[in-house]
Amino acid sequence: MRFGLAPTALVTQPGGLTLADDALISEFAVIQNNRGPVTVGPRSQINYHCVLLTGEPIRIGADCLIGPGCVLASGNHDHTQLDRPMRDAPGIHQGPITLEDDVWIGANCTLTTGVTLGTGCVVAANSCVTQDVPPFAIVGGVPAKPIGHRKQQESKRAAA
Repeated sequence: MRFGLAPTALVTQPGGLTLADDALISEFAVIQNNRGPVTVGPRSQINYHCVLLTGEPIRIGADCLIGPGCVLASGNHDHTQLDRPMRDAPGIHQGPITLEDDVWIGANCTLTTGVTLGTGCVVAANSCVTQDVPPFAIVGGVPAKPIGHRKQQESKRAAA
């Protein structure tokens, strides 16, 4: 399959998914968008076994690559309350997850509620993003921290 929604992908609210004609949601991805819409921009790809959980909207810009096994969760449970089980706790929503254009997220990453990934940034595999990432930054780790910058690499190449 080149573009579109793979036959084994699951979308709980198909009417809450906006998928550009030339975008791809790969096999076995799960879009649980009961509590907010998901928008996937042109030429973007959500890879195999990714899970998107909405408490708030998830917006993915153009030309984004989301590696296999990633989780984007735009909501959370209130773990501070003690009067009921956490699974019954009210949701905490700190804002949408937004991927600006040309973002690359490596395999097995987690993005938490309220984060924005700036244009052209890179998230290293196996990272957990809990804060906004500036444009063209390279981040990695748990929690993700800056480990480089694409514009600095570009200037080093030009000088060589």
